[in-house]
Amino acid sequence: MYGVGSGRFKMFLSGGTTSVTEINSERNPEFPGINPEPIAVNLKSFRLWFVEQKADVGLATDGDADRIGIIDEKGVFITQLQVLRCFGLYLLEVKW
Repeated sequence: MYGVGSGRFKMFLSGGTTSVTEINSERNPEFPGINPEPIAVNLKSFRLWFVEQKADVGLATDGDADRIGIIDEKGVFITQLQVLRCFGLYLLEVKW
């Protein structure tokens, strides 16, 4: 979303069979045309583009990259609290 997180997902996730496509990845402190808070209402156009691309997961950071918005393969927005619950469940059921 034009913030400091630009390029980070590509750096961390690329390689192997993973393909990463970035949009709004250049840093621009004016955040042209968007509110850089990764919540469902602000990710509507991203969600539409994402569903059209038939991608597996959509990730968006806020302006200073301390929050993340996630869209699943069906185009459904997943809140940060839901993601935290999924990680917790994974740790309890898989890792322990």
